[in-house]
Amino acid sequence: MFSRFRNRYGTFRRQTPEEQTPAPEASTEKKLITFQTLVKSDDGCQARCFEWESRASPWKLLATTLGKVGKSIPALVLLWWTMGYRKEQLMKCDGRIHAIASVCLCEYTKAFIRVFPLLAINICAGMVMKLVLQERIYYGLLRAGALLDFENADPKKNLQLWLLVVSLMHGVCHFILKFYTSKAWKTIGWEDDRAEIKAICQVFLVPSFLFIMLFVSAADVEAVLIPLNKFFEEDVEIAPKMLGCLNILEEKQLSSVVQRHDFIAKVQGPPTIRGVYDEIIRAYPKLEEEEKGPVSMMWEVWPAILLVDLRLKDDESSAFRRMFAVLLGIIVFVHAVTIAILTCHALKDLLLDFMQGQREDIIPFFVLSSHAILIGWLFARSFRNGQFWRLWTAPKH
Repeated sequence: MFSRFRNRYGTFRRQTPEEQTPAPEASTEKKLITFQTLVKSDDGCQARCFEWESRASPWKLLATTLGKVGKSIPALVLLWWTMGYRKEQLMKCDGRIHAIASVCLCEYTKAFIRVFPLLAINICAGMVMKLVLQERIYYGLLRAGALLDFENADPKKNLQLWLLVVSLMHGVCHFILKFYTSKAWKTIGWEDDRAEIKAICQVFLVPSFLFIMLFVSAADVEAVLIPLNKFFEEDVEIAPKMLGCLNILEEKQLSSVVQRHDFIAKVQGPPTIRGVYDEIIRAYPKLEEEEKGPVSMMWEVWPAILLVDLRLKDDESSAFRRMFAVLLGIIVFVHAVTIAILTCHALKDLLLDFMQGQREDIIPFFVLSSHAILIGWLFARSFRNGQFWRLWTAPKH
């Protein structure tokens, strides 16, 4: 398809030697020089600014990402409030009514209903951060003359998705347990049963499964990047030549290289993000044979190692750092509030219920406290792997 574009649009005007699209075997340096020549403005004094570059402007990028992923957070907050404080659809874990095994299972599964919305909110916050970083570095490299090929999203290998599914399935088991133990489900008529099922679906099941579907669709960053027709339509004469000059970078290889090499220190003069991109593109072929590291869920924030470094002095990087610091502050606040809520509920189950003889309440204590630890661990791992501390202090060598 790319060759058809070249044949169609490559003859609009006579090409200068610098604008000739290099052959496939052309060197990375030649491709980079040709690309930089193509993106110069008509007067040749400065680089052109394309409309698609605005997709990576810090605050617009944050607003767009929040619009795609963050819109589900208010619904999750409402779900948490409904399941935590309006318990009409929940089973009563009363030892005077049910057998001890049913009571223990009731407390266990009910704890997951209370946890699922909070876990989903925190995973949503982490996804916003991941998408902001991935889109930012994608458009930055594209503007510099490289195409970043992200790892294909595989839901089966997404740890966050599995955490959500396991939590949700435990919640579903709570209503199944209620079906088998509650006398209200064993009446002769079906009218009250249908009303109960409808209420459970409306309040918990439908919103939860819709969120899972939204999460799966939003996890694929390549689905939200600029489509090919948008890339071409702005300048149908230059775009095919630019595409032919792009150097392909694999995310798995690039993330591994970024973790091992300090490209910012290699930039000549005051470090800028454009200079870092150029340095990466030039060094990539030499480092391509290095062992590839896995781009796991924890390492998907690897672009932060480059994008938030305090040593970058250009205005573009400073603006992104300010935006990312605000986003990081919001995420830290969300995590802190969530951990505080889970800890308070866990201590209430331990001190006010378990200590007063309700032995089955030790089960939700372990469920809630383990989720508080899990949420803290997920953020700590992202913070370390993304090296977010570069926002405040430059690395020492």
